[in-house]
Amino acid sequence: MKRLTSMLLVLCMVFAWMPMAAFAAGSGTNPTEIWVNGVDILRDSDKTLECGGGTADYEESSNTLILNSAAITAREGREGAGIYANGDLKIVLHGSSFIDSSVVSESGEAVSVGVKADGALNISGSGSLHVDTEFAAFVSERDMTFAGGVITASSALSNAFYARASLGISGGDITAVSNNYPALWADTNLTITGGKVNAASSGSNGMGAGGSLSIGGAADVTAEGFYPGLFANDGISISGGKVDATGTDDSGIFTNETLSISGTSNVTAMGGRYCGLQAGGAITISGGKVNAASPNDSAIYTPDSITVTGSPEITAEGYLRALQTADLDISGGTINATSMGESAITATEKLSITGNANVIANGKVCALLAANVMILSAKNIEAYSETNYAVSNVTKDKDIIIGGKLMAESQNVYAIRSFGGIITDSNADISAKGGWGGIQADGDITFNGSKIEAAGKDDDGVYSTGVISINGGSVHAKGGAGYAAIRAKSVQTAGEAAASKIELSNLVEKNGGKVAFMDWFVSDTKAKSFTTFIGKDDTTLNTSMSNALREIWLAAPYTVTFDVNGGDGDHFTEKVYPNNKVTKPADPTKSGGYIFSGWFNGDTAFDFTATTISEDMTLTANWHAHTYGEGWKSDATNHWHECTADDGAKNDVAAHEAGGWMIDKEATETEKGRQHRECTVCQYVMETEEIPVIPPQHTHTPSAEWTADANHHWQECSCGEHINAAAHNYGEWTEIKSATETEKGSKERICSACGYKEIADIPAAEKPDSPQTGGSSNMSLWAALLLVSGGAFTGTVAIGKKKRRFEEEK
Repeated sequence: MKRLTSMLLVLCMVFAWMPMAAFAAGSGTNPTEIWVNGVDILRDSDKTLECGGGTADYEESSNTLILNSAAITAREGREGAGIYANGDLKIVLHGSSFIDSSVVSESGEAVSVGVKADGALNISGSGSLHVDTEFAAFVSERDMTFAGGVITASSALSNAFYARASLGISGGDITAVSNNYPALWADTNLTITGGKVNAASSGSNGMGAGGSLSIGGAADVTAEGFYPGLFANDGISISGGKVDATGTDDSGIFTNETLSISGTSNVTAMGGRYCGLQAGGAITISGGKVNAASPNDSAIYTPDSITVTGSPEITAEGYLRALQTADLDISGGTINATSMGESAITATEKLSITGNANVIANGKVCALLAANVMILSAKNIEAYSETNYAVSNVTKDKDIIIGGKLMAESQNVYAIRSFGGIITDSNADISAKGGWGGIQADGDITFNGSKIEAAGKDDDGVYSTGVISINGGSVHAKGGAGYAAIRAKSVQTAGEAAASKIELSNLVEKNGGKVAFMDWFVSDTKAKSFTTFIGKDDTTLNTSMSNALREIWLAAPYTVTFDVNGGDGDHFTEKVYPNNKVTKPADPTKSGGYIFSGWFNGDTAFDFTATTISEDMTLTANWHAHTYGEGWKSDATNHWHECTADDGAKNDVAAHEAGGWMIDKEATETEKGRQHRECTVCQYVMETEEIPVIPPQHTHTPSAEWTADANHHWQECSCGEHINAAAHNYGEWTEIKSATETEKGSKERICSACGYKEIADIPAAEKPDSPQTGGSSNMSLWAALLLVSGGAFTGTVAIGKKKRRFEEEK
């Protein structure tokens, strides 16, 4: 409808000017008439006319009319123009000139113009020109160009500037105002490469072209219209300069064909009833800054395609959509898109955001919405939704493909929702947080080496009714209270057996969680099965899913290879979650008497209790054969030879063999001594003891009294030593009691040394047959015996004395 309205507007303007074309006397030639202030200056002898306080001078050689502060009033005839030429005309401005063309009318209507050329019209100079008219200010049958000067014109009934061919502005300062028509219009092409242009129309476009419109260089353009501020039938190209366009009841900028913005341009497009930027053909933005807004419609819209490349900066805010098209391809630039009442960025066919694009989309409904294909593989994409999915496609069997950094957040539902499948690649870095869940797909979900953060507040972190395949990368998923971190649902088809719908490749769960599925159960008349994660100690998944893990961490593990280094058995590996610790395996063995001395990482013993794994690594078993030292090692009980590797291995273990006491220090009369016993094999000191102090040297002193027993006698020293011990030295027997014939007698003899008495019995006397009494023979016998015994005694005494004296001399 908007496109039809603009086309009708163009046709109306063309028809409106057809009567004027009938008066054209010629085109593309030097004029034969140039009317200024009611006078044909070509007929003036010096070709100079007084115009108010200024002049109008004509240079025939260059076909140039020079206005020097001229004041000109339109006259009847020659189409009521203040200045009229029937061919091409150049005007150079000096000073401040003025044209009043509001005074000529036909049938009560103003029909005059300020400047009219039946050929081309070119205006330049450093002066100024103001045209006051109710019809048209500047009209040319051929091209119209402006290269300088300050020019202002307003028209109540027609265009302020109207070229029936092209209109070009390369310099100057132009202000154009119209009430009913475009203030500045070209039937073919409108080109602005410099200068300052301000065009406003309260009843039509600010400026426009029946052909194409291009703005570049250092142009500074402001266009405001009831209809689009900038309009072109055949396309608009903005490659530089500053453009500010407003359509109070339409779009800010509109073309029926293509629209391109590039270079260093700075474009602001404000739509009133309709869009900020709108095109019937493709819109391409490859550079510059673009600010497009509409309080009632989309900020940027085309039913064809929108392509954003390079590094433009785009801000788009619409009540409906920020960017709306059939095919959207953004591969670069920074885009901030906001929808106050609908989805921020939408495409009815394909939505593709790739390359170095940095896109932030905020939608009342969705942030990013595609009917069919959606490709999100850009440097950075942020998508926020207030009421619906942050990222979504709406056609089944169409996948969302993600390969860049994507942050998606929905306050109410799932952050990422595909009615088909979801496929990511190794460049994908996704964060999805939803009021319900994080990521949902009706088809399969395939994460290929991606980094995934998915969290749900009132649903699962990741949910699919197809197969969820996770191949490498890392996944952190968390469901709401009572929900699962990751869940896949399947509905039984004829005869189908329940099976796992979650597939993991080269991944481990941080806390040992594992995939489990349940057998079919009936719910809502359908046989269903769920697959999710359960704890490492669980064996089955409950039908109620009460033991489903609410939060999981999956990552491609690091591989720790245990190289037994010639030991018994084969090498083996352990898969370890990044920055977790690897469990120490049982010590290996090696035949041939080798001893295991630990696992080594290179030349360093590996610490299993303190080291976390942050890369693949190989731990090698360290072995050594025992070599025993020559010296003995010992403890209190045994001795042995010890391994030189200091591994505690022992050989030749045996008990100690004690030797005799060995004096370490002799005792004296004042100090104790010390002695020990040691093992005769290893010289281990087994026992030590003290040697008592030696008593002082002693001189024996015999007691005065003799001590005796039945055989000997002796004298005792005070120390108890026996001195002068000897056998008794008895004298003769002395009868104590004479024996009778009936009774024994007794006798004694006394030791001459100690006085010890020995007493003996005398047997009873036998009765003699004839007792003798005192005969001489008996007397002689007694005398002889007495003499013998006396000599014996004398000898004994002498010998005893001699012996005692010898002992004393000793």
